[in-house]
Amino acid sequence: MRAISIDFSVPPPYNPHELVNLLQLTPKLGTFVHNPFCCEKYVGTVSKALVIALATQLPMLQVLQLSSRVESPVFDDVVVLMSRIKTLTTLHIECIHSYPDLPSYMSTPLNLEIAPSITTLSLGVLQYPSLSSSPSYAPVWDKFVTLLTHPNIKLSLLKALIIPMFPAVPAFFDLYGHQIKTLSTTSFFSQSVLAPALESCTNLEELTINLCDEVPDFPSALPNVKSLRIHPCVDDLCGTINMGLVHSCPLRLNEILEHLYFVDLPKAKTLTIVTVAAFCDLNKHRVWMSKWRYLWFKKGVRLMDHHDIELGLYE
Repeated sequence: MRAISIDFSVPPPYNPHELVNLLQLTPKLGTFVHNPFCCEKYVGTVSKALVIALATQLPMLQVLQLSSRVESPVFDDVVVLMSRIKTLTTLHIECIHSYPDLPSYMSTPLNLEIAPSITTLSLGVLQYPSLSSSPSYAPVWDKFVTLLTHPNIKLSLLKALIIPMFPAVPAFFDLYGHQIKTLSTTSFFSQSVLAPALESCTNLEELTINLCDEVPDFPSALPNVKSLRIHPCVDDLCGTINMGLVHSCPLRLNEILEHLYFVDLPKAKTLTIVTVAAFCDLNKHRVWMSKWRYLWFKKGVRLMDHHDIELGLYE
C-alpha cells in the first residue's frame, strides 16, 4: 500500500486543533512535513497539541520534517517525538529556538528510550538571532548535538547526518562517528573541527561539502569513502550570489581540490562538483579543469558534474 504524505505549508495563524483532527483521520500517514511560513517577523513554537498528536496518533510515521523557520519545536518536543514515534527513521529539523540549561539537562536521567529507530538526521541552515528570538537561541547546532550525547539518547541506527554549521562536539562523533555512512555539511565553521570528526567516521562512504569562504582541513585518510561531492556555498544556492565569490570560485575550489587530493582515498570512485550558482561556469576554465581531471584520473577517481558528465574534457 502506498504511504500517505501530508505537506502542511500554510501561513499562520491557523487552528492547530483542526490539524490535529486531520492527523487523527490519517493513521497510515508515512510522511509529515510541517512548514508554516510567514512573510512578517513572526517566531512561534509548534503547538503542544500537535506534538502529542504526532507522538501518539501516527503508528506508521517514518519521515517527519519540521521545516518551518517561524514555528519551530523546543528541544523537549524533539525528545518526545524521538522517543514516542517508534517507526520514525528520518527526522529533519529546520531550527530550534529554545533549549534547556545544558549542564542540568545532561546530568538529569531520562526515563525514556530515545531515538531507537532514526537512521537519517537532517538539520537546517540556521538564521542569525532576531529581536524575537529566545535568549537561548544560537545560530549553530552545537547545543543540539551536545544534548544528543545524553546517556539516555541512543542513535544506534544513525547512518546519515546532514548538518550545516559543523558542530564542535567531538563527543558526538566519538559516540556515533563509526555508524555514519553519509555526511553532508558546509565548510563554514568547520576548518579546525571537521578533520578530527572525520577520523571518527571510519565507515563513511559518502561525503558532501558545501564550499563557503573557509576551506576545511581533512584527515590524512578516508579509507571507506566511495564518493565525494562539492556544492557551491549555501548562500549561493539561496540566490544571494556575491559576485566577488563567483570570480574567486576557482580559487576556493582549487584549494579544496588540493586538500582532498593529498588525502588517501583507496575506495573513492567519483568526485562530483555541482555546477550551479557560483560553479555554473566551470567550463570556462577548461584547461584548469582538465588538469584536475587528469590528476584525479591517476588516483582512479572520475571528476564529474551533477549531471554525471565528466568535467575537464575537450570537445
